[in-house]
Amino acid sequence: MQALRINLLGLSARPSTLGWLLLTAGVMAFAVAWWDYGDASAEQAVVQTRLAQKAPAPRARATPASVAAGETQALKMRQVTMAQLSLPWARWLGALEALPGHRIALLALDLQGDGATLRLSAEARNMQQALAYLSALRASPEVASAELSAHELVRVGEVDVLRFNIDLRWKAMP
Repeated sequence: MQALRINLLGLSARPSTLGWLLLTAGVMAFAVAWWDYGDASAEQAVVQTRLAQKAPAPRARATPASVAAGETQALKMRQVTMAQLSLPWARWLGALEALPGHRIALLALDLQGDGATLRLSAEARNMQQALAYLSALRASPEVASAELSAHELVRVGEVDVLRFNIDLRWKAMP
């Protein structure tokens, strides 16, 4: 086996022409990048200045009066909801179910704004059945008034049905 010649203190070879060319190209690329960075920084500063000039003034903090107005509105909404929940729904729905053998299909019950008016959407085979149901509602002791507010003839599958709305006003409020 032959001895390895390792000289850690020896002088290295001189850089070649290719090395000097690569170093020069790197320095030039760095200078171009530095120049572009300076231009981009200046442009960013100009844009930020323009945005600062166009930006709206900061909003004022909510005053106690505006907070109180928001709380008052929320309180009113809660009171309306509680009033609607405390209506005698069981008694009213029982009155609707107790009507004698009318052959209609109830589709929807919508409580109107005042709390005592209910819009009833239903379907019947013909106008006679719808009017008979309206008459039975008017005769009910719970109902103050019942008015036919809308009706239309609709084809459901192969059958023509009369879709109608009745506005009910209840007599007794809790």
